[in-house]
Amino acid sequence: EVLKRVWVCRPALLAALASRDPEATNKVDVVDFRECVQEVNQVIEDLGLPKLSDTQVGVVCEIAAAGDTYVRYNEFVKGLHVEDTWKSGQPENPQGACPADRSQGLELLSSLLRFAADYMPCAGSRRA
Repeated sequence: EVLKRVWVCRPALLAALASRDPEATNKVDVVDFRECVQEVNQVIEDLGLPKLSDTQVGVVCEIAAAGDTYVRYNEFVKGLHVEDTWKSGQPENPQGACPADRSQGLELLSSLLRFAADYMPCAGSRRA
């Protein structure tokens, strides 16, 4: 759910990050990334979604930095694409859920895991 909120606000996040990356390197340090995520929190709230807690902001930053002191933000945001896991033929209202709950079938976890596999030190390889 935390990453869904970040994904929904990715245009605002990218704009905030770009303002801190005047040479368009697609990299910012973790401190700048954290400030951008905190700025996006207002957009999240304006959309009627729950704001990220300080702990959640920290988790997003840790995931994005993958153990480094900087964030390759374009790669991070690209890794947050949404996959519709709703199976064809699946009822629109499973077990009494509201039809609007179909968004619960949209998962970011597999995208995050693909991103983490490329960037986490424990994965054994890192992109340059």
